[in-house]
Amino acid sequence: MTEASSRTTAGSLPSSLATDANGKFLFVANRGSNGISVYSIDSKDGALTRVTGSPFSTGVKPVALTITSAGFLYVANEDSGTVSAYTVSSTNGSLTEISGSPYTVGGSPLAIADDPGGHFLYVTNSSSGSISAFTIGSSSGALTAVSGSPFQSGANPSSIAIDTSGKYLYVANTGSADVSGFSINSSTGALTSIAGSPFGTGSTPVFAVVDASDEFLFVGDRASKIYEFSISSTTGTLTSASGSPHDTSSSPSSMSTSK
Repeated sequence: MTEASSRTTAGSLPSSLATDANGKFLFVANRGSNGISVYSIDSKDGALTRVTGSPFSTGVKPVALTITSAGFLYVANEDSGTVSAYTVSSTNGSLTEISGSPYTVGGSPLAIADDPGGHFLYVTNSSSGSISAFTIGSSSGALTAVSGSPFQSGANPSSIAIDTSGKYLYVANTGSADVSGFSINSSTGALTSIAGSPFGTGSTPVFAVVDASDEFLFVGDRASKIYEFSISSTTGTLTSASGSPHDTSSSPSSMSTSK
C-alpha cells in the first residue's frame, strides 16, 4: 500500500467520517470545532483536496454522521440534542442545509444510521435511553418523526447496526450491558422489539456491526472482548455463537466487516 502524497488536517477532534456512495467525497465530523470538513478524493491516488466552503457549520459537538445513497448527509450533535441535515452537491461536494434543520432528538445523541434503502433515519439518545426514528423525504431529505418515536432501548445506547436487508436494527447499550434488537416496519420505519430482547453482553458494549451476509452480529466491549451472535433470518433473534466472547488485545472502539 502506498500512502497518498500528503496528510490533510481536519477540524478539531475529528470523531466520525464517511464517504459518498461513489467514493468522490470524504466527510469528517469535528466535535471540537462544531463543523463538517469535506474533501474531494482523487480517484487515482486517494489524495484529499478540501472542498470550497469547508468546514460547514453544525450544531454543538457533532459526533456521528451518515450519508444516504440519494446524497443526504445527517449529523448527530451530542450537546445540542439535534440532527443537522444537508444536501450534498454531486458536482463539488458542498453542503446545503435542508429546510427545517436542525431537528430535535433526545438527550445526547451518539450514533446515527439510515436503512439500506435510505428511507428511514435512526438516532441513539444516550442520556434518555431511546432511539429517535424519522422518515426521509425522498426528494428533499427533510425528516419527519415516525409515529411512536422515540422508541425505548437500554441504558446509554451508543451504537446502531442495521442488517443489509433493512429488516432488523440492533443497538449496543453501554449502560445496561446488553443489545436491544428491533424489527423495522418496511412501510413506516417503526421499531418493534424482537423476542428475547435485550440480549446480554459484557459489561460495557460500545460498538455493534452486522456482517455482509446478515448472519452474524459482532459487539465490541471495552473489557477487551468481542461478543458474537448468530442472527435468525426469520425473527432477528440473537443466539450467542460458539466460542464467544473472543479476547482482544485492548479495548475496542470501532469495528467493521468486509462487504
